[in-house]
Amino acid sequence: MFADAEASETAGEWHEILGDDVTLDSLESFQVLVSSTYMARFVAVDKYQTVNDDGRTDWSAVEYIKLTEISEI
Repeated sequence: MFADAEASETAGEWHEILGDDVTLDSLESFQVLVSSTYMARFVAVDKYQTVNDDGRTDWSAVEYIKLTEISEI
């Protein structure tokens, strides 16, 4: 899973690979199902972030993300 993230050009591309295992949970972060018991939260760390019309981060333009949390489901 993390190898796919590293190989992806943008966070949006990684979201497409993850499919149902990714959840956009706020305007600036998303969660990824790591296993049946753990979830990882990521945030964008690009210097110039763009947002969609609804105010959410445009993940198709984000090249750099940071892991901020791993939590038990």
